[in-house]
Amino acid sequence: MVHCFTYIEVNARSLLKSVASSAFQNVNLGERLPGVHMCDVSVALVNDTLRFVEVQDIFESAVLAKEILIRESIRPRIGALCNAQLSDDLYEGSILNISGDNVLFSYDNKSIDVPLSDIDAFVLQPLDIRNATLENFCSIQFVTSYEDFWLPRIALRRLPVKRQSIDSPNFRTPFSINLNFHELQLEISRFDNCIAQSLSLVSQPSRSSLNKALAQSRLNETLLCRKLGYNPNLWQFCCDHVIPELRDPNFLWAKPDLPRDKLIVVSDGSEKNGIGGTATVIADPISRRVFAFACQLSPGPGKVSSYRAETYGFWFAAAGPYLLRCSLSCFPIVHWAGAIINQQNLDFRPCEVSGDIWDG
Repeated sequence: MVHCFTYIEVNARSLLKSVASSAFQNVNLGERLPGVHMCDVSVALVNDTLRFVEVQDIFESAVLAKEILIRESIRPRIGALCNAQLSDDLYEGSILNISGDNVLFSYDNKSIDVPLSDIDAFVLQPLDIRNATLENFCSIQFVTSYEDFWLPRIALRRLPVKRQSIDSPNFRTPFSINLNFHELQLEISRFDNCIAQSLSLVSQPSRSSLNKALAQSRLNETLLCRKLGYNPNLWQFCCDHVIPELRDPNFLWAKPDLPRDKLIVVSDGSEKNGIGGTATVIADPISRRVFAFACQLSPGPGKVSSYRAETYGFWFAAAGPYLLRCSLSCFPIVHWAGAIINQQNLDFRPCEVSGDIWDG
């Protein structure tokens, strides 16, 4: 008999709610929350120059960020960066040589001849926002740099961004920032006022100390995952013993109605004979991996009900992607949650829970 379910003790109920609250504070789960969250774009000071940055992670009062660069298409030339179409996928690399209508394309320590027509060459340029004279940024293509750095979280705020898709492991996807010149000047003024009112931006956080603290935090989050019912072997157990069709990855990922640009989170809960249980699965369309949480519920005050079990699933749908964020693609989240979500709008309606479900 394979035991796959973790029993959540009474004192872990508040722990689960705490992790879910951290998720809503630090990750953009679709709520219109103030401040900045993972994957958001903001204005920030980078080496005393005002730049656009993309938030990669958040730890206490600091954010891990990458600078955003202007991407300009150019004619293919030797040494230029480029994207190349190989079979059905795009790959980013560089041009080693050009011979007639063929290009020697280098990527991932490999090189291959590619037709010149399948090459999209470009250059990357930094942008000093204070000296920018562009009237409208919607027509400009941006990508993130590969180098990351720590910044104070002070004064950062989410900017409107239009993305066609999220970066894949093979290439960076261009996106645009939906600001005109006047709106950018207002954002710069707001940022400067926030900095002027704060005295805690005198020194940048130490990267080494933050990396050390973050590593310990990651370890704590891994242990917390296990405590809250995550088992890396649980999905395989479901494939082997519950739904054998899932052994074939195409059974899931070939479904036409499954979004390719969102993390799919499905949660539900139930009760039988006074014993409650809940489960949450997280499907990542880029890595084609599925992560699963499952647990038996402690009754706590009062008694277990199906509604309470479903609410545990709701909290896991926030806590799970947050705790596993380093293993997941940076996609927005679609949450399907059993009876909690309005059944007529399963895709994007927020969860609605009654006030008497949580009594602790």
